[in-house]
Amino acid sequence: MSHHSQPLGKSAVRQARELVDLGDPQAAKKLLAPYCARKRRDEEAWLLFGLVNIQLSSWEEARSAYEQAARISPGMAVAHFGLGNALLGAERYDDAIRAYRRTLELKPDFAEALNNLGRACQLSSSPEAAIGYFERALALNPNLAKTAYNLGLAYVASGKPAEAIHSFRRALQLSPEQPEVLTALGRTYTDIGQLDLAMQCLEKVVQATPDSAEAYCDLGLANRFSGNLPVALDCYRRAAALHPDHVDAIAGEVATLDMLGEVEQAYQRIRRALDQDRWSSSLLFAYSNVCRHGNSCGEAIALIEEALQRPDCRGRPRTVLLFGLGKLYDACKEYDRAFRAYAEANQSMNLVYDPAQNSRFINQVINAFTGDRVAPVADSAAGVGPIFIVGMPRSGTTLVEQILAGHPNVCAAGELPWISNLVASLPQRVGSRKPFPECLDAVRPCHLDAMTTEYRNKIAVAGRTARFVTDKMPHNFPYLGLIRKLFPRAPIVHCIRDPMDTCLSIYFQYFDSRIPYAYSLTHIGRYFRDYVRVMRHWQAALKPAIIPVSYAELVERPEPTARALLAAVGLEWDPGCLEFAGRRNVVLTASYDQVRQPLYKKSVGRWRHYEQHLGELKAVIEEDDPATGPS
Repeated sequence: MSHHSQPLGKSAVRQARELVDLGDPQAAKKLLAPYCARKRRDEEAWLLFGLVNIQLSSWEEARSAYEQAARISPGMAVAHFGLGNALLGAERYDDAIRAYRRTLELKPDFAEALNNLGRACQLSSSPEAAIGYFERALALNPNLAKTAYNLGLAYVASGKPAEAIHSFRRALQLSPEQPEVLTALGRTYTDIGQLDLAMQCLEKVVQATPDSAEAYCDLGLANRFSGNLPVALDCYRRAAALHPDHVDAIAGEVATLDMLGEVEQAYQRIRRALDQDRWSSSLLFAYSNVCRHGNSCGEAIALIEEALQRPDCRGRPRTVLLFGLGKLYDACKEYDRAFRAYAEANQSMNLVYDPAQNSRFINQVINAFTGDRVAPVADSAAGVGPIFIVGMPRSGTTLVEQILAGHPNVCAAGELPWISNLVASLPQRVGSRKPFPECLDAVRPCHLDAMTTEYRNKIAVAGRTARFVTDKMPHNFPYLGLIRKLFPRAPIVHCIRDPMDTCLSIYFQYFDSRIPYAYSLTHIGRYFRDYVRVMRHWQAALKPAIIPVSYAELVERPEPTARALLAAVGLEWDPGCLEFAGRRNVVLTASYDQVRQPLYKKSVGRWRHYEQHLGELKAVIEEDDPATGPS
């Protein structure tokens, strides 16, 4: 029978189901609509009618169909599940959550319902609740690749990149080479600075989806952050060739030109784009940087202030624009307006951070590394050696790395994640269920040797012919006891900056979710006190001594300070170390635009411009003696 005729009774439902199986929901709907209108009590027909409408994105008709099925059989879990799916498609997230919860009351082991409930929670900005539902779904059915992917997205939204990476990799094990999952994994690796792994993922995405401008933009960002600026520029231009109005492609190209020092070319490129699209947050943020570097801040301020008034300017794009606006007002010396913009930007981040938990961790580290634990051991390893540069973010680590990078025997590798990766892997390596530093009792010389070799192999690739490779991950400072065990002779440089300047500079910087303490002056102050405590411990306990470098002295007396630094590291003086104005080597942190200029002093004592707003921060920093820690 042709499906264009009007079959009677159950044959209509059977034929409609066959059409659904053949991928023709539109024809199935034509059969079912008149049948359901006559047969108001046929729950099977109404369920199928709901399904075909969902496949056709006809959310209201799908909702009505599933509600009718639920009226016929109130205890039928699948009807409430379908209703939830229709409401989810219509973006009625609270109603969808209620429908899925009713489904689970009727059928508690319904893994798909748990997955979709998690998705509804995630879309309604409740990622922490979503995580619980996704984990319950995977406990019921460990083979749900989509749920593992969704769990990863929820972890990203909750600021937990390590857990997100684990979930995305699990999803890829269940369903290999999925571009959607590879994209999410690559973006997460980019966010945390694991750029080699990011590019591996994102290159696969580009190969699988060569017509995707989005894929080229993601790959461009990873290359830009890893210092491959010509490759990044090519990626962004390929994206723009595929999609000429793609704002991320244009913004990425402009940012890359800006990093290359091509400010005028960047300005002309973005002005053309803004004439066509004034309201893209990506374009406006890139414009704010170009205008700041080109001394035309007023133009960008006016556009950003206008954009912030729009009702659709919300979420993360609004946050980024507010940080950009703060920088522009600061450059114009309008400090009260700058602080208001920064304060609103930080308040909008809503990241979870527990300062007491960090204090407990620092206490454990200090207690763990005493006596024999900090005694030096013999180091006979040859080859490329690391120079570790630590300190608080925004304390001058980039500047110190650039000075060292001017020496012919030093390769600058930037913020490497490898020490924190080794620390995270330590319990598994030594067969302990306790985290670092509690697992140290199980560490044997063979474990240390294996970790040292692994790290040296990585930097040997980065350094090639250099004698030293810098690792300037600021947050390696809690691990200096372990670092000294792994590399007894490696220089450790400690960058020191005025506490108020350091903390304020962190507050004024957008770090995405990588540094969860960075968005509250109280949290930054508490974190700073814990950093001071553990650094005082290392300074007293570790031999050979840590090399301190004062940011203020470096700016005030650059050559004597730089000479002393090189001598302490074990390198002869080279005048190229201070010739970094206009240098084309890549600086990937927030300081990239500073290190191409002659050393300047405006960042010293900068906090005094904002003193009237910083009583809370000052009180936290001065609350206790940092030697004893918070009370």
